[in-house]
Amino acid sequence: MTNMKPFERLSPFIVLILLLYGGCSESREPKDRVQLEVEFKNQFGFAPSSSVQDLHCKVIRVGDTQVRWFSFVYESNTFQKITNQNFRVGELEDLRTPWKARWSQDLVTENTNAPSWWPRSPRAVGTAVFYKEGQDTNFVASYIYLWTDWTKRRVYASSAGWD
Repeated sequence: MTNMKPFERLSPFIVLILLLYGGCSESREPKDRVQLEVEFKNQFGFAPSSSVQDLHCKVIRVGDTQVRWFSFVYESNTFQKITNQNFRVGELEDLRTPWKARWSQDLVTENTNAPSWWPRSPRAVGTAVFYKEGQDTNFVASYIYLWTDWTKRRVYASSAGWD
């Protein structure tokens, strides 16, 4: 038996794949208000006002796919400014048949990459879910959805884009 170092056993092809995969992934959860505002603006097209409090964000990017999660204290002007950007109200039928659209599939399934502050999907009767497909022009396909948890007075938003 030869005395080989661990990486000498890997084929160059596998090493290349590992380097490419590792080099094409990113996960970040900014804590600084300035960084959070940049992420918010990248997602919603405008910076949050100072009245938007307790802002959270997590971004994961792997290859040509990106997912973002947001949460912040409900503030009516900000919520209206977001949903006035051609968002549609999800119908009860959308939630009964989630397999018909990617946004509703995402809404009802648990994502192991979601941040610890991300709740399970809204199950309360009367919870309005707003969604928009194709909003992120940096990707071939994308969606975003959001809802308000009225007991906590928090807005939750999730988006995904891919090529």
